[in-house]
Amino acid sequence: MKWFGFFSLGLFSVILALFLASETLDPYGLKNTYNKRVENLNSEEAFLYPLKIQSNSYYLIGTSRTRGFDVMRLEQLLNKKTYFLGISGSSISQWLFLIQKIKKQQSNVILGLDIFSINYSYDQSNKKSQDILKESFENFSFFQKYFSFLNSNFIQTSITTFIRNCVSPRDNLFYIQNSEKVDQKFEINEKIYNHFYIDPQKIQQLISLLSPQDIVIVFPEYWKYYSFYLQQKSLNSSNILDEYIEVIKKIALEAKAQIWIFGGINAITLQKDNFDFDLWHFKPTMSTMMTSVIFENKKLGDFGFKIDREKLDIQLNEWKEQIIQYYQHQAQ
Repeated sequence: MKWFGFFSLGLFSVILALFLASETLDPYGLKNTYNKRVENLNSEEAFLYPLKIQSNSYYLIGTSRTRGFDVMRLEQLLNKKTYFLGISGSSISQWLFLIQKIKKQQSNVILGLDIFSINYSYDQSNKKSQDILKESFENFSFFQKYFSFLNSNFIQTSITTFIRNCVSPRDNLFYIQNSEKVDQKFEINEKIYNHFYIDPQKIQQLISLLSPQDIVIVFPEYWKYYSFYLQQKSLNSSNILDEYIEVIKKIALEAKAQIWIFGGINAITLQKDNFDFDLWHFKPTMSTMMTSVIFENKKLGDFGFKIDREKLDIQLNEWKEQIIQYYQHQAQ
């Protein structure tokens, strides 16, 4: 009995120490994003997703390109608790799953659109990632909710965070991506655009979930992607850029959310130094530009515009025409 008492006291002491450490460090910014490491705020560890869903908050949703955003800065601009829920290679089914959970808590989303994610064929091939996300919610228990600090990943991150905080700033691993010394090579993963088809029911479901406080961002791509989009055919025999534009138009007309477009041909997307090594992921400086345009009303030349529903056709026709003209110019 004496040894059992010592063991119980020791176990309680360890649990208490881990709890106090988690409360002090809060490595994932679950309670407060201030001065938290960006790589932790933008973590894609599955156990975090159900932990983050709560009321009166904003959620950043999309593919791995959402990792280019500084959540702490977003929270300051929105003046509301903000969480990262991006998933690398995510598709529309995962977005819908998360948005449904978020809306049940009366919260809002910032959704980053990528064209491959709305491809039905890609969505169907992405079942494994979708199942991992669903299982993280299905297996979410009382213990996981209130004793998450005992999770092995949580403990490991707490330790590494403490060490990193001693040797480097919170945004060191984040802004190191802005280095102009990054080797860049343009390669398109054509497989994710094959058999391109957009499921209208999925788009309609997305529209029904969006509210006036939500924000949809058409993410920017390096200009060469638009040349590919113009040439790549969908199952409907049209090019996939036309299909993408129709989706944007439908969302803009029927959804209540704000729609912002940063893609296309502009002074920013023409410069490859604004993109990372694969010329697909944009550097954090670009996300800062986008948030400055959206939330601080800054004008950055021709980079970014908000959809005006009364001028929708004119805006999208001009956007498309710029892409076509530049493509034709480059083809000469």
